[in-house]
Amino acid sequence: MSEGRILESWKEIAKYLRRTPKTCQRWEHELDLPIHRLDGSPKASVFAYQEELDRWLNEKLHEREIAEDKSSRVRRRKRKLFYIALPLVLALAATIAAVRLLKKPSPTSGDDSDRPATAPAPAMSSIAVLPFDNLTHDPAQDYFVDGIHEALITELVKLGAVGVTSRGSVMRYKDRPNDLKKVARELGVRALVEGSVLRSGDRVRVSAQLIRADTDRHVWAQTFDRDVGDVLALLDEVAKAIADEVGRTVDQTAPEGRPSTRKPHRVNPKAFEAYLRGQEIFNREGFETTLLPRIERHCLQATRLDPEFAGAWGELARNRVWQAFFGLRPPGELLPLAREAAHRALALDERTGTAWSALGAISLYFDWNFPAAKQELERAVSLAPHDAAVRHAYSDYFVVMGLTAESLAQVLIGREHNPGSLLAEFFIPGHAVAAKRYQEAIDTARAMLSRHPEVRNSRHFLAKALWLTGHYEEAIVEFGTLWGPASGRARVLETAFSRSGPRAAMKAVADFLAKGTGQEAPNPTEVASYYAIAHEADAAFAWLEKAFAQRTPGLLHVPADPFFDPIRQDLRIDDLCRRVGLPVEAWRGSGSRVTPPVVPG
Repeated sequence: MSEGRILESWKEIAKYLRRTPKTCQRWEHELDLPIHRLDGSPKASVFAYQEELDRWLNEKLHEREIAEDKSSRVRRRKRKLFYIALPLVLALAATIAAVRLLKKPSPTSGDDSDRPATAPAPAMSSIAVLPFDNLTHDPAQDYFVDGIHEALITELVKLGAVGVTSRGSVMRYKDRPNDLKKVARELGVRALVEGSVLRSGDRVRVSAQLIRADTDRHVWAQTFDRDVGDVLALLDEVAKAIADEVGRTVDQTAPEGRPSTRKPHRVNPKAFEAYLRGQEIFNREGFETTLLPRIERHCLQATRLDPEFAGAWGELARNRVWQAFFGLRPPGELLPLAREAAHRALALDERTGTAWSALGAISLYFDWNFPAAKQELERAVSLAPHDAAVRHAYSDYFVVMGLTAESLAQVLIGREHNPGSLLAEFFIPGHAVAAKRYQEAIDTARAMLSRHPEVRNSRHFLAKALWLTGHYEEAIVEFGTLWGPASGRARVLETAFSRSGPRAAMKAVADFLAKGTGQEAPNPTEVASYYAIAHEADAAFAWLEKAFAQRTPGLLHVPADPFFDPIRQDLRIDDLCRRVGLPVEAWRGSGSRVTPPVVPG
């Protein structure tokens, strides 16, 4: 569901809750007040969603106030009874003392009725599943163990019986920590799950144990042995056992409040391995368009080996939508295949978040059915809240609506769930540029490129952010690295800038792109963006009309691309926006709150 208005500081959050900032900060630590941070670190700028705060108030705070009110009533009642019963109590105490003097209990007596009752331990409302041990000690099986770990977390999230920390957040504890209480404090959870995986041929054994953070006590442990083909049933059983142990009724936590009637599918072992191999590419190498065909081959292999494997169909659907968006193959060829894959996944298991994400992206970028896109993407996020790519698809809905601050918040949540993930980091520079958080875009892109210089997406948005902040020479260097220093586009940019300045340089690039390379047709939205930043409005709108005629997905990024700011007040924007079917305010730039551009020093 939509998270509503964003409160962007402790001051705004405190004002909304009618408390002091200090009280709100204490509530974050003591009562799990839902606070987010821009870069995940404790000292980073904070923000909160109004709707999340409302839900928190209705649940946590309301429960606390009821408890306090009940406690207050009990104290008043006790004071009243105290004065009434005091004489009787004194008499009774004297009688008991006399009896005990006459009859002392044996030193070995097991009677502990006089001992104070032990207060019940707090409910385990949030847990973290620590990385599983690979008991085969074969690095070649790490992908399988990691896949089991990730799949179990996904199953627990789908059950909804307990809050679950994302896989990305727990991966830093892969080298078994000794101080589990400290780990729980750092993750903000009340219980931890430790486990191991042992695979031998076609058999797999998963051992799991549940540990209370407050007592460091193992409260449950169990080992599950299955054929590899029954791994989905195994994961379902482990997840439900954990959910039962934390004191929830699993049947009441199925999606939309209905018990889940899905029976776990017996998956073909080789299909499951192919699926995990595709996931491994994503987790290890991030999001580059050149990887998509490789991942697609693994997904196809999985679906051919096991046509009843919902997860593989969901990944295949999402992969094909991305290939269509980035133009790797014609959308007319890929989109029917992507829709079919998504619907097959949902027919097998309606809880497949990747399938909902694929359908939402199709509705958004290709059907221009924005209400359907919102509904499908919200469903995807509810089922796969930790999936950085699902978060990104949802953030793109806000981009199209011109709500760029909200779009950035979504990808930051994705990173918050997946710290250190190349995939989660991949999306941030572009959304930071859209929100006019240029310095954040520059810093994030440079940090990523220092580790992964091959990530073209980061270099593209680094170059744009530098250009938009007036660091033209640095931007030219980055554009040259992106395009190739000897490329025609790079030479045109550098020559025109040295002769006539930034506007002429952007127009020269637009003119060069408009001619095409001879091998592929120009991207009309890209050409339009360079004409727009050059203040060549007529040429920009001519190319935007071509983008509209071709229904290119990139046309919907006009609200989020600052390169279009110079033509945003032109009345032709209104007409184009209405024909696309979006609010005029989105494309005029009034749909989001943004920070001002950085002034170059």
